[in-house]
Amino acid sequence: MQQYLVRELTHYCNISVPHCEKIAERVIPYYDFTYVLEGSMTYVINGKDATLSRNDAIFLPPGTRRARRVGTEPVRYVSFNFHLIDGITLPFDCVLRNCITDDTRRLFNLFAQQHLSPKFHSEQKCVNLLNYILFELLDSSALGSQNVHVIKILRYIEENPSQAHTLRSLSALVGLTPEYAATVFKRETGKTVSEYVNERRLLLAKGEICNTKRPLTEIAADVGFANYHYFARLFKKHFDTTPTKMRKRSE
Repeated sequence: MQQYLVRELTHYCNISVPHCEKIAERVIPYYDFTYVLEGSMTYVINGKDATLSRNDAIFLPPGTRRARRVGTEPVRYVSFNFHLIDGITLPFDCVLRNCITDDTRRLFNLFAQQHLSPKFHSEQKCVNLLNYILFELLDSSALGSQNVHVIKILRYIEENPSQAHTLRSLSALVGLTPEYAATVFKRETGKTVSEYVNERRLLLAKGEICNTKRPLTEIAADVGFANYHYFARLFKKHFDTTPTKMRKRSE
């Protein structure tokens, strides 16, 4: 299990300025991970402009040709320059849209000092903060979405698969109307909420069927299906075999 990602942190800032300063073009020898919390700023990444707005970020690996244009409005941003542990690569796009969650924003507010200092284990805390954020982004990537509302719904389903999830309850969780939540969820995942919930429950059931001797009706109920016949019908449709046949194959 990978416990850490960051080998060395070379720069950190969490600042608000009347406008961002120009950065001359250069090939960077480190990772540049910069979040925009308020306002906007424009980078030039390998010769192409990328304007970041509130909740956007850049994730630039070593070898990227990077510049930044002079800003024209107040901006608050958080920036990390760092090196990863040897052998680790991260599958992120250079520009990450709307990727700051409420939890991430709260963490930045907690660790609101402007720069690293030698006092109070500042650097160690900042490295742990960066590790946490990178793991959160990896989780989001694995879930297949960058939309903060959809990520929150997906994570809640993953952590509570057997609960009686409804579109209304999940949309309330993220403060959206059911209609808008349904549209965004389908756009991001390609599935309806009920399809996704059933898929996760069926995968849990499959693991229990193949790796335990528990009664099939008990497994179905535990993963959230009160009606065994409905469960068996969905199972057959999803895995092209019945729960009973899968149990026999695994014995």
